[in-house]
Amino acid sequence: MMIDEDFKFIKPGEVRVRIAPSPTGMLHLGLARTALFNYLFAKKYQGSFILRIEDTDLERSDSRFEKDIIENLKWLGIEWSEGPDNGGAYGPYRQSQRLENYAKYLEKLLAEDKAYYCFCSEEELEAQRQYQLSIGEAPRYSGKCAGLAKEEVEKILAEGKSSVIRFRVPGKKIEFDDLIRGKLEFDTSLMGDIVIAKDLAAPL
Repeated sequence: MMIDEDFKFIKPGEVRVRIAPSPTGMLHLGLARTALFNYLFAKKYQGSFILRIEDTDLERSDSRFEKDIIENLKWLGIEWSEGPDNGGAYGPYRQSQRLENYAKYLEKLLAEDKAYYCFCSEEELEAQRQYQLSIGEAPRYSGKCAGLAKEEVEKILAEGKSSVIRFRVPGKKIEFDDLIRGKLEFDTSLMGDIVIAKDLAAPL
């Protein structure tokens, strides 16, 4: 059980926590619970609770759902220091309004070879997934496109082939102390390289 002693390192005003709902459906219980925990945690330590709308899924996002989420969080008595309706120093607070900023950093990751274009089809990825499951492995990307030469990537992009951008996950073990679960350790090589954007204009 956590007690105040566990958080003695926190100074008043230092806490910044957020909730980032995707407006692809109505407010659900899990989101409300997480919002409540974060709101009360920030309030206890005189910090900031931020509402950010994760609307990068342009096909499914709907302003009606955003309105529902905001209205119901307010109905629960949850208030935010910064958000899409009241602004703040680090806005805008809708992800769809920050696309230029994300494009800049996606280009930086690509230039530094920390990310790369992947041209594998859904059929290829599903076949790979089923094979890994059949031999008792956790599904993860094989890295097929990770070593493509720059010239080849440019050629394929020019042909208009469908692609995504993957983050090149460095293989290493990470250890940290969690206040609830204690010491945790995991191997990032088991994750595979994750998709971070559909293209420069569509981060996930």
